[in-house]
Amino acid sequence: MQRIIWTGLACLFILCLGCSKADIPENAGGDGKTAVADVPYGATLTPSPAMLLRTEQEADMQNMLQEKGLVLNAPDTCSFDLETESGERLSFRNVPVLVPAADALQSVSIQARRFDDETAERIADAIFQKHLGYLASGTPMSKAHAELVIMDLQDQITSGNLDSKYDSISEAEAAIAEVEAELPSLPDKFALQSPDFSWVDMGRRSEMLLFATPDHARISELCLNDSENPFFTSVWYYRDSTMYAWLEKLTGMQNIMPLEIIFASALVERELQANGKAVQELMANLPISDYSCQAVRVIARDNDDPVYEFIFTKSYQGVQVNYATITYSYEAILENDGRVLPMECLRIWTDTEGVLMLLWKHPSDILEVVEEKVILLDFQEILENGKKALKEAVETGNIRDVSLSRISLGYRRIYDDSARRQELLIPVWDIYGTYVDKESGKRIGEDGFTSIVTLDAVTGQQLRRS
Repeated sequence: MQRIIWTGLACLFILCLGCSKADIPENAGGDGKTAVADVPYGATLTPSPAMLLRTEQEADMQNMLQEKGLVLNAPDTCSFDLETESGERLSFRNVPVLVPAADALQSVSIQARRFDDETAERIADAIFQKHLGYLASGTPMSKAHAELVIMDLQDQITSGNLDSKYDSISEAEAAIAEVEAELPSLPDKFALQSPDFSWVDMGRRSEMLLFATPDHARISELCLNDSENPFFTSVWYYRDSTMYAWLEKLTGMQNIMPLEIIFASALVERELQANGKAVQELMANLPISDYSCQAVRVIARDNDDPVYEFIFTKSYQGVQVNYATITYSYEAILENDGRVLPMECLRIWTDTEGVLMLLWKHPSDILEVVEEKVILLDFQEILENGKKALKEAVETGNIRDVSLSRISLGYRRIYDDSARRQELLIPVWDIYGTYVDKESGKRIGEDGFTSIVTLDAVTGQQLRRS
């Protein structure tokens, strides 16, 4: 069975097609962690046509289409074995191959966009509809908020999981003593400033907007960073500032194992309908029109109430930018003159009360189509290059015990060397999975979005993500 991306010439075969849907096996990688591995929202499995080539002319036409990159020869799943120089044998079985249902993929130029005050205020209006009002800079805490701060600090000390601003337990204990000393003199309610915004200048082109919740116990934060360096451009929202330490870990999924990772388009849509009402309301009011939900992660809180993370990425003509976990060092950013590309994404976390946190990073605007229909390599060539890259990573890298969850075709953001600060979206294949780090012994990639190998879908060349 072949999966085919059709362009104009392929229409000659429409009468010959018979479509079927292939089942996607759960946990194809065999690591027992990823609950569902299927098609991203905004993309579906391209129908597998049953082509009956009755004449030599039809066979010639099929060969021509394949040579022009119009036939990918991508199966629904693939299985293969690798053997390293040391004799280690790696076996991968029934790994899902995900291809977007699109007539053609293109090369598109984009440009990084900064967040301005107008965008930030639109975000604030969308998020803070049910809050009381803005807090002026320097507004004292309410008694209820101070008590929450003390409880949160005590929990941090008990768990040993301190907020990044505390270097030791003694510093956290000193912070508790300071709040306790202020508690008798604090007002019962926050003093509100409305309707004007009251931004707190955080330095380095970063500002914070504080907002009071209806119970006068919590402070919500909206942080805007409109740095000239696109790597640092972002908007953050925390519904409850006292939960900052725990929420900070959610953004990197550090030490947090998802209960479930959902990629299937139908299941993602179901989660949006069942548990994403607040997300849908928020998205309808945000200045975003070209994002679609790629996946949902389900996370358990300490009180066993589930938290849902909805991951949105840019989508161009039905094809999404592949989301991937990327590791950067600040030194690498500086050494490359800012040319280490960030991942453009919008992530929204919700619980039973509504939106818990939002992180919107590194937006861009599409400028123009550079290439209308790019010619993609046959999938078998891509697979061979992927095998070589995986083998090299195991032999020379710091990884072992590799498990694959899916191979996905989508877009990736790269720099256009011919234009300063202009970037491109190009088609790539990402091979997702997990592996064990040889030094630490920890399994990496259980967040569901670690791309072990990224390949240019046109040239087959390996592209580094970290």
